[in-house]
Amino acid sequence: MITPATIYFSSTIIPLKDGGGGSVVIYRHLKRLQKEGHHIVFLNCSPNHGVRTEFTQINIQKRWWHPPLRKYTPLLSTFRFWLHYRFLKNRLTFQKGDKILGILEDTGSLLAQIIASQTKLPYYLFFHDDNIFSKYFEGHLFSLGNLKNIIHHCKHFFVVSKPMQELLKQNCGENAIVIYPIPEGSSRKKGLAKVNFKGLQLCYAGTILPFHDQLIKKIFKAAQSMNGQLTLVTNSDLSIANRFRDCEGIKIRRPLEKLHDLFTVLLEEMDVLLIFYSFNLAEEIRATHSFPSKLTEFCHLGIPILIIAPEESAIGLWAKEHKWQCYVNNDSMDEISEMISRLQFPDFWEKCSRQSIQLAENEFNPANIHQQLSLILNE
Repeated sequence: MITPATIYFSSTIIPLKDGGGGSVVIYRHLKRLQKEGHHIVFLNCSPNHGVRTEFTQINIQKRWWHPPLRKYTPLLSTFRFWLHYRFLKNRLTFQKGDKILGILEDTGSLLAQIIASQTKLPYYLFFHDDNIFSKYFEGHLFSLGNLKNIIHHCKHFFVVSKPMQELLKQNCGENAIVIYPIPEGSSRKKGLAKVNFKGLQLCYAGTILPFHDQLIKKIFKAAQSMNGQLTLVTNSDLSIANRFRDCEGIKIRRPLEKLHDLFTVLLEEMDVLLIFYSFNLAEEIRATHSFPSKLTEFCHLGIPILIIAPEESAIGLWAKEHKWQCYVNNDSMDEISEMISRLQFPDFWEKCSRQSIQLAENEFNPANIHQQLSLILNE
């Protein structure tokens, strides 16, 4: 039985229904917790105080006398967040049974840890992207001491992959459970009758970085050689068209604001969806541990998802473990072409579609994913 409590979410990430990446993932969990009877309080540690969420919101403001957040002055950083705690203490009533949520790689987790230390409440941290154990730590505002303290006192971590779980363990993070990014879910599915098998329409939706360009060009040429077409739905900078000017026929579309609208386009116009990572993991550092939320999202559409990624990446390891039918473990244009060729056969297309739907109904079912988190919070 769930006992209603106040759940404080401390972060610079603003939880929004139509937010991107971690924003919408956190939002979906908080909304479900709210429906379970919990009172959600968002402690907004970002400088953006103009955006209002659907939860009780308290903006954490920096006053002119507050010390700055700097990696090499950790005591001042801690004192800064202690001042924020004192501000909250005069406005909130922390009670036994309340919980605190945060994001490990986010500076709001330091506030979560300080609140927990002062109130004896437990705190739990999401860990979605490794910006702290990689080369990006040099630019992070945490000192090593801050980070170790936050990790040591955290009751539970919610990570998105087994490699991330292992990475946390190597850095003294215990009690980490893999919880995949929670999707919106969709009852709409694409059927065989709407597939253009004579000219498959491939689509990638997401960020495109310069080190993706060569792989995208190979995918484009492979599709084009079989009368197929590639569409990129991306909010990358305006120079992207110039980067692919030698790929005559490639389509570039701006993102749609609503996920529902994107789903409509994918279901009506696309036959194969793409998820890929660079094969240079020194460039695509996130691929080693992070798990693409678009996989849990797109499986609900029943459209085959072609994954192209290194075997040692988190998604590559997952694809091998799950015997993913539509997986290419290298950037060879010949092998990409062969997979697209197989997808031109209705039997194989349908086999890949069924695999996606089966995951959507079980492992990637949003209710099942959230239940894992809810059970931990209500222990």
